[in-house]
Amino acid sequence: MGTRTGARFLPREVDRAGAQLATTQARDHGLDLDRASARVIVESLGAGAPGVLPALFRLEALLPRLASELDRNQFVEAPSPAVRCPLDADADAVKSSLRAARDEALVRVTLRELLATVDVDQTAREWSEAASDCVDHALAAAGAMVAARNGPPLDYTGRVVGLSVLGMGKLGGRELNLGSDIDICLFYATDEGSAGDRPLAVHFARVGSVLVDLLADVTAQGFAFRVDLRLRPEGRQGPIACSHATAERYYHTWGRPWERAALLRARPIAGDRAVGRALLDALKPFVFRREVDPAITETLRDMLSRSRKEQLRDDARDLKLGSGGIREAEFFVQSWQLLWGGLHPSLQVPSTLRALSRLRALGLVSDRDARDLDDAWGLLRRVEHRIQTVAPYATHTLPEDPARLAVLARSLGYPDAEELIGALDLARTRVRELSNGMVASLVRPVILIDPRSPGARLARLAASGLDDPATPELVVEALGVRDVDAALSDLRRLARRPDLPLGAETSAQVPDFGPRLLSEVRDAPDPDLALSHVATLFERVFPPERYARWLLDRPSVLRGLVGLFGASEQLSRALLARPQLIETFVTNSAAPDPEEIRAWIEAAAAMGSASSEGDPEVIVGSLRRAMREAMLSVGVADLAGELSPAQVGERLTALAEAVVVESLHLAGAECAARYGSVGADPLAGVAVVAQGSLAAGELGHGGDLDLLFLHDHSDEALTSGGKRGAIPAGEYAVRLAQRTLSLLAASHDAGPGYAIDTRLRPSGAQGVLVTTRLSFVAYHRTSASWERQALLRARPVAGDPALRATLHDDIAAIAYTRGPADLGELRRLRARMELELGREDRGAISLKYGRGGLVDVEFVAQALQMTYGADPSIRTPNTRAALRALRAGHWLDEASAETLLQAESSLRTLLHATRLATNRSVLIPSSPATVAIARRLGYRDRAERSALDALLSDLARTRDATRRVFRDVLSQLDR
Repeated sequence: MGTRTGARFLPREVDRAGAQLATTQARDHGLDLDRASARVIVESLGAGAPGVLPALFRLEALLPRLASELDRNQFVEAPSPAVRCPLDADADAVKSSLRAARDEALVRVTLRELLATVDVDQTAREWSEAASDCVDHALAAAGAMVAARNGPPLDYTGRVVGLSVLGMGKLGGRELNLGSDIDICLFYATDEGSAGDRPLAVHFARVGSVLVDLLADVTAQGFAFRVDLRLRPEGRQGPIACSHATAERYYHTWGRPWERAALLRARPIAGDRAVGRALLDALKPFVFRREVDPAITETLRDMLSRSRKEQLRDDARDLKLGSGGIREAEFFVQSWQLLWGGLHPSLQVPSTLRALSRLRALGLVSDRDARDLDDAWGLLRRVEHRIQTVAPYATHTLPEDPARLAVLARSLGYPDAEELIGALDLARTRVRELSNGMVASLVRPVILIDPRSPGARLARLAASGLDDPATPELVVEALGVRDVDAALSDLRRLARRPDLPLGAETSAQVPDFGPRLLSEVRDAPDPDLALSHVATLFERVFPPERYARWLLDRPSVLRGLVGLFGASEQLSRALLARPQLIETFVTNSAAPDPEEIRAWIEAAAAMGSASSEGDPEVIVGSLRRAMREAMLSVGVADLAGELSPAQVGERLTALAEAVVVESLHLAGAECAARYGSVGADPLAGVAVVAQGSLAAGELGHGGDLDLLFLHDHSDEALTSGGKRGAIPAGEYAVRLAQRTLSLLAASHDAGPGYAIDTRLRPSGAQGVLVTTRLSFVAYHRTSASWERQALLRARPVAGDPALRATLHDDIAAIAYTRGPADLGELRRLRARMELELGREDRGAISLKYGRGGLVDVEFVAQALQMTYGADPSIRTPNTRAALRALRAGHWLDEASAETLLQAESSLRTLLHATRLATNRSVLIPSSPATVAIARRLGYRDRAERSALDALLSDLARTRDATRRVFRDVLSQLDR
């Protein structure tokens, strides 16, 4: 969802004295505290982050803006890019601008944590982007200053030589903490050239020096960011900036293991980013080796040990370097990345949490271990941030003073210091366990099962009958299931034949498999669901004992498979229908792009036709298999967090469009063979128009297709050339449409087709299936307001190209030029949809049709498109594109557009996740699946609220904000 909301922070309950002192100081600085929201901001900072107050006091205009945002949105907005100085500004002006930008960003991200708007991973991203923006601003200014003295840096052809800044460490990983300096390295494209009479190396070294001064010089406003250049080639002894060729030669010749680890988190953040990307691409063979070398782990362990010896003062209090601390959690993830990144390119990412998610998706780390490490990292970083906003200097150490420690605990939602220390001890213990247990399983990740463990005991008991009276308690202990009776039934399914995984024969011949299987079930997001699907799988594969051996030899596939079974009902059903696809898709989270999907479907149709001499059943079977594989690919990538909601929609839309096109062509060939055609092309004068989410490019998992069939033949036209003789062209179009629908929707052994809805045609279900273009246009001259509105999301997708182009213009004229929207009818339609389709009276949340759901977002865009449709720039069926165009054209104000864009992304993300997890489009708050969805979307259990509560609170706020904009925009249009 992007934000993680909890209960409103109450500053006076954390530190009354700090809150009161802050209000006094604010008034002394001339700040107006008459508004309650302004007092909340100042008191929150005074109680929980007094080290940030000076930044607020230096920006006297900031507090009123923050208070207005809090009143309007109930949250403080994220930092936006800084307003930049002109390139000819002097150094003092640039420094002042950079420090003002830094101060505002610091205040904003701190408040977003204090007021429980977002969790630490989001604020770390925001702070990293603010730092990157400042570096980019400073680099542009530094380059201009140096070039003004010496001339621009040019190669020997006269082209400007690009300079790129790589963010390293936490900055590169978008995980910068609030008190950290920034690690950067500077690289330029080539040494072949000069800047005036100076060599490029000298020129760029000077640019680097000015850059550091602009950022790190201590002025009356302080510094913007402390800068550390020691990660550059040759460290302190090396040049400030290196050319691409010099850097590549250095790393490949003399690069050390720690430099591999450093480059793992490198990211171009400023300047000519193409130069930085080219260098990182060239260095991938150095960073990510094709061979698996466990020695890299020992090297990283040595680095961690040296850091502790050199810097650690108090192991128990140091959250960064102490045992089980932040550095050790990062060590766990980076070791896996360096070990397996050469074989699995998806691991080549600078973000710790993103890499952890991909390790889980690949089955290299279990869902439980990934969840535990994510929780521990989140808590450690949250406490670290809070410490750094209290102290006026960078520190990672818990305060010694009991009173300060108690305030810190309360600010984080714990009742006292003892509770906070207990939570930190548990987190650090788990990090140590994961780190210490990693080395033994690096080369071939296996699960070492203690024969005395609950899982091993349960596996043995299952083989002998599950009749022990203590079995139910053991089932809960071993698997963590909720429904013991259902779990017992599934266990019996896994043991009812000797050759099944828990049967006597398999238990004797493959004794490790049963315990390992049950261990993975325990670690799955939903053990009940995972166990049920595992039992079904082994009922469908033969021989099951051989399959058990196959999975035992592929532990990452076993882990990924059981994790998927516990995470997605929809994907589980698809894999259970074709178990042979398991190895291909379970540990591959790379989804094809839309063009690849179209080519995939086209190739499937061609292959089916070539292998069967055009047999429709064979071609449909080939298409269905390709459909299933494409849907699985997109679903697995979505589940792994690799695709945005828009990217999911683009891919599923491309898939559906391609299948419609191939089905129409197949139907055309059949109909032309029987009845002939009007002209040489069987599809001449016929077109298919997509409506709804398919037209908008927003199709979701399991979405149906809204289709409209039109033709442009005269009443007198006849077909010719078919075996059965000529028929009227209109009848031919109907038969063509009917056969296309049958090919798209009919059941087939290779898999299900699409659910099709044609009720949006003229006169709805009572109208004819295929309409002439002229009748269509005439009907819509006086059609109902909702029918006009539906055409805003209509797009020709298949058939005669000339007719499709004409229909595109016809649809635009109908949808956009019939005058302003009928707002009364639009409100009535929305209320009816909410009542009849939302149906939220039983506790379910309809993410699409419910109050403040996606339909609210769509209706706002559509009301504005109908009203201001004379502007061609806003004519698009895609909701996000429409909102952006409306904002650009000033038909929708910036704040409302941003609210709706954020809501659309959040709601669609949650809709996709819910559909994958439960195969439904409504969220059931009381369902265990919703807890798993919350965790999958990045919500964590925290002291002040659970992951589920955070998700529901976020969702409520999103829906409230969406409904508020819906009402406001329609009210403005009424005037």
